Amino acid sequence: MEITSLNPVYQAFLETFTPEEIRVLAQNNEVLLVGYALSESGSVLEVDFSMYRNRPHLYNIPPQYLEKLEAKLKSTVHYVIPEYKRQQLCKYNVITVSQVFPFKSLLDKL
Repeated sequence: MEITSLNPVYQAFLETFTPEEIRVLAQNNEVLLVGYALSESGSVLEVDFSMYRNRPHLYNIPPQYLEKLEAKLKSTVHYVIPEYKRQQLCKYNVITVSQVFPFKSLLDKL
């Protein structure tokens, strides 16, 4: 599966975190693991966030930030689902995909 564009992902993060927060997280090499549950059309149904245990800066992210980020990702991110993957929907009703999102990838967008 392929995301149609990373721009909505970048935009969601930029609208959720302040530039200073992004700089601090990037400086500490923080990454957020983002999991998506997708519909047959490639729309995001659910979003899941995971953090590495040994990354204390991520645990300081307020829950309302993750709620805001989830809402933005659900409404703007879209994936292209290949036909062979759509056949899995008959069996599982959902397709999952994950993305490792490094905060450093936002530095040139501030």
